[in-house]
Amino acid sequence: MPHARHRLDLHVLVQPPDRALSVASLEAVGVDEGWWDAQGQPAAASRLVEGGFAAVRPFDDPRPRLHANRAGGFRVSCPVQGDPIVRAFEAAMAAWRQGETRVLPVCPACGAAHALEDLAFAPQVAWGRSGVVLVDCGRGRLTTPGMEALQRAWGPLAVVGVRHG
Repeated sequence: MPHARHRLDLHVLVQPPDRALSVASLEAVGVDEGWWDAQGQPAAASRLVEGGFAAVRPFDDPRPRLHANRAGGFRVSCPVQGDPIVRAFEAAMAAWRQGETRVLPVCPACGAAHALEDLAFAPQVAWGRSGVVLVDCGRGRLTTPGMEALQRAWGPLAVVGVRHG
């Protein structure tokens, strides 16, 4: 059995981050397209994800959450100056967890306020309230027809690869 860090999940998130879709509407597109069945088991999974996927988990959270790589962390920088702003981001995240807005009130690099989702991250992260987690993906990329079908059904999307380990 491979180590957990070898598993790659794709988080497909409805955008903008505060927009919500019901779990039923998230599930329906996959059933209609034949990517998974009514019980959420993969069917024609390789038509959605190159190399297919092992399971699908739709979600609709009460408020947006951060979806990011879980193996090795990420870098966060000012979107204007490009300077690292990790500590300011951590403080803004702590405030957000306590019920504050998703805003960095004063960027230490440029002095401006930034929505947390507008900061520069490497590797990519995204905020989202609704979407699906495609578990144990083959190549870790949505197919072009799959992405287009999801965008027609759900509107704007963000896709984040999440490694476990």
